[in-house]
This record gives sequence, structure tokens and C-alpha cells, in this order.
Amino acid sequence: MVGSHACAMNADGWARAEKMNADGRARGVTAPRIALSTLVLLVSVSGVGCGARGHVDTADASFEDARTTMRVRTALVNDEALGLERIIVDVRDGRVELSGRVSAPELATRAEELVRSVEGVRAVSVSLEVGPPAVAGRDRPGRLPSIPPPDAHEPSRILRVGVGGTFNLTPDGALGNGGGINPVIRLRSRTGWGPSLSMSWMRLPLKTTPSGAPALATMTVRPVMAGVEYAVSGDRLGASMSVVGGYSFNSLTLDTTQVAPGRAIGVNNAPALSAVASFWVNVTPRVGVSLFGGYLWVRPGATYASDTTLTEERLRADAVLLGVGVSYWLF
Repeated sequence: MVGSHACAMNADGWARAEKMNADGRARGVTAPRIALSTLVLLVSVSGVGCGARGHVDTADASFEDARTTMRVRTALVNDEALGLERIIVDVRDGRVELSGRVSAPELATRAEELVRSVEGVRAVSVSLEVGPPAVAGRDRPGRLPSIPPPDAHEPSRILRVGVGGTFNLTPDGALGNGGGINPVIRLRSRTGWGPSLSMSWMRLPLKTTPSGAPALATMTVRPVMAGVEYAVSGDRLGASMSVVGGYSFNSLTLDTTQVAPGRAIGVNNAPALSAVASFWVNVTPRVGVSLFGGYLWVRPGATYASDTTLTEERLRADAVLLGVGVSYWLF
């Protein structure tokens, strides 16, 4: 329609030019001036018509490519297999170029077949790379860097085991101070609340009986306790406070080299409760040294025997705990 309008304008221009030439000759206007006027009119009219036609053609092509781009992108997004793939669409004169990356080779073929069926597509060019999403995002500008794999030599700090030595001070006059070797177990290493295990084992000399005679025995106290702790943990240093409770498995070792009336012959098990504060240093990524102190409550019953009677007396085997330990992070 625009082309017809431009041709009509050109025809009208020729008619006006002829009339101007005739009027000019009637008025005595020279031929060069008539020719110049005619040329100016023709150039202006023809130029407007041709320029308008070329501009509309370019706009129509760009608009159609935009429509085709939207159709192609919509088809890819709505496809069940291709909707989450990173596919870039570029359309020029109806020719579609697909670039980017898909996670499997068959998805590249599926994308090409799908795009060929879209309205307005004249040809399809595929330059899709194939690889998993983690590879696709590595070392590309404008994307987040990939997370490095964990160091196989660094422990996760979930379970640490070791051995410790404890010195115990007891308030009961019938018992002497003692000490012991006990297991060290730690379940985690991070700031906050968490579980706690404690086994503050000790050996205490049983000095006297209720009548004041020598007891001639040594009591071994083996509490197994669990509870909660609050820890403040760093890469190298940490500290914690814990409260644990459980049961103490006790035994008595008799001195068979001496004889005394009413001596101790046995001890029973009893509940146990403890509050402990500890401080530790990781001297290597896997090896740590800990210092700890606290208080243990345990009240077992001891049995004393004479020639005619058996007497049971409850012992106050509470103890102030002071210890040091070495442990190793298993994982």
C-alpha cells in the first residue's frame, strides 16, 4: 500500500513538473531554471516514497523475529525436559540459533526438534554444550564460583576419643584421695548446645570402717553419664560447661595381706551426677589436649563383716575432679 502511494506521488510530481515548465515558457522563464525546479520536486517526492518503504520493511522483519523468539522461548520453557535447561535463543530473519548448555546429549536433539516445529522458524542452528550444571557454572564470568571439595585430611569433628588422667579430692573422712585413668569422648565441636558424655573413673582407698577399724580395701568408681553441654568452639581453642547424670558401677579390691575385725567386704552400684567445665586445644587438625575440672556426686553402700554380723554403711564418695586428657578426632 505504501509502494502504491509512493508511485502515485511520483506520477503527480511529473504532472506538476510539466505544468511548471509550460507556465514558465509562457512567462518567459529560462529552461535551466525550469529544469532545476523540476529536478528538486522529483527528488523530494521520490525520496520520501522510497525511504518510507525501506524503513517499514526493516521494522516488519524485526517485529516478526521478536514474535518468533517469544514463541521459541515459550515452547522451551513449557517443555517438561527442557524447562530448567540454560538455553539461549537468537533469531535473525527467521533463522534460530540455540546456544548455552544442556545436561544430557539427548536434550540437545530434543530442543532442535521442538524449535523446528515452532511457527515462524525457517531454519535451526544448534551449538549447545553438554555437561552437568556444576560444570556449566565453573569459571564463567558473572556466576558464583563452585564450592571446593572438602579436604580429605581435615576431620569433620563429629567424634573424638582418647584417654585422660584424673586426681580426686573426697570430703568423706572414711575415704582417702585418689585418682584414675578414664576414657575421653567428645561428640561434636561447634558453638552452642549439644550432647555430652562423661566417664570420670577413679580409685579411692577405703580407710576405716564405721567402728574406726582399718577397712583394708580400695574402691573403684566407674560412672557412665550422659547429658547436655554448652560449648564455645574455634579452630584451635574451645571451652564447654556440661551437666551429666547416669549410673556408677563400683567394685572393691580387698587387701588380703592383713586381717582386721569388721573389715569391708563389698560395695554396691549407685546413681551418679556430675558438673564439669573443660578447656581444650587442637594441637594438630586431629589431636587435641584438654583440661577439665568439676564435681562428682555418688553415694554407694559398703558392706562390713565381723565374726557375727554384717553392717552396711553408705559412703559419701563425692569428689572434686581435676584432670587432663589427650584425644583424637576419628571423623
